[in-house]
Amino acid sequence: MAAAQTNASRLAALVAIAPLLVGAWFVAPLMLPMWRWQNVDFEVLAKSTGKSQAELERKYHIVFRCAERGAGDPLPWQVLEMKPEWEGADEKELTVRATIISDRTGEPVSSLQLGSGHYKDRYFQADAWRLPPGSLGFNKHRPVIIFEHGTLEKLSIAQSGAWDEKVGSLKNQHWTSDDDAVEDGYTVPQ
Repeated sequence: MAAAQTNASRLAALVAIAPLLVGAWFVAPLMLPMWRWQNVDFEVLAKSTGKSQAELERKYHIVFRCAERGAGDPLPWQVLEMKPEWEGADEKELTVRATIISDRTGEPVSSLQLGSGHYKDRYFQADAWRLPPGSLGFNKHRPVIIFEHGTLEKLSIAQSGAWDEKVGSLKNQHWTSDDDAVEDGYTVPQ
């Protein structure tokens, strides 16, 4: 009789705990970098890209913005600043179009965070890893930026205004965009 009670209590515990574990699995990306843990292996990436593992694991502080080229743009994000600067490329006063995704979900900044689309809602900063173009199956012509979701921060209105004045419409003679230099397969719909 004692063995039957023990088995019944174990079964009851399992039935009670299983839904909690399933729920925890779906809630985990809200707090943990689940996508990065499951999809990014810096050692494998180093072998496939020819870059050193240390270079791929290096974190940068980036300032970026949403600047869609038109309807359905698959790469609406542009990196404006990286600190320290990216080695091997002259990106001073250059907006670099990139795939920018969260380490928690593998998705870009949500449309809720973009708000109205006004300039004050389009500028962000975060700590991030920069991977070579084509990494992890993303666009082969553009770098892949994986931002640490816990560090994502929308820039203040004053900071957004300053950046928008510098690069907003790229009327400033010093800033340029890499859109014309890199063909990534996007064409503006007619």
